[in-house]
Amino acid sequence: MHYKKPALSFEQQYDLLENRGLTMVDRLRALRWLKHVSYYRLSAYLLPFKTGENFNPGTTFEQVTALYVFDRKLRLTILDGIERIEVALRTALTYELAHAYGPFGYTDARNFDPGFDHDVMMTEVYEAEVNSRETFCLSFPQQVHARRTSADLDGFRITFVWVHLPDLPGVRPCYQAEDSEALRRAGLAVR
Repeated sequence: MHYKKPALSFEQQYDLLENRGLTMVDRLRALRWLKHVSYYRLSAYLLPFKTGENFNPGTTFEQVTALYVFDRKLRLTILDGIERIEVALRTALTYELAHAYGPFGYTDARNFDPGFDHDVMMTEVYEAEVNSRETFCLSFPQQVHARRTSADLDGFRITFVWVHLPDLPGVRPCYQAEDSEALRRAGLAVR
């Protein structure tokens, strides 16, 4: 692959933007944005203000940064909402599954559809447990660090810890549970 464009210094990036018609009132502020946010990241926010390679007349650097800040705040607001939904989902799953199947119900393959590969799920759960650095997970130390079966529960996390592991190894298979009554009570059934 032959990429012809040379790397530009922050000052050269500033000059390029200015030469293409972007009005920048405060050079030091613009250079600070380029140093801390990067030209590449800002380039997506420059697009609405461009026709071809040049900026539309009257376009200011402040308009571009205002769009960036708006997008950042919107993204943080959406992520906050997603996190609240995720925690509520995990909490509902924990509550209903623990009450329906007991604190270690996920370790019993009989609680899942016959076609569900329970061994794969248990391997994913084990790997997530071993790799987790979450405080809540570390406060429940594992006693067993070898391949385990549902007959050997020592070292397994109880449901409320397992469901809250960061990479969701336990949430996906919950929708494939043979008895989805617990999920219906939680308002989570998808069948």
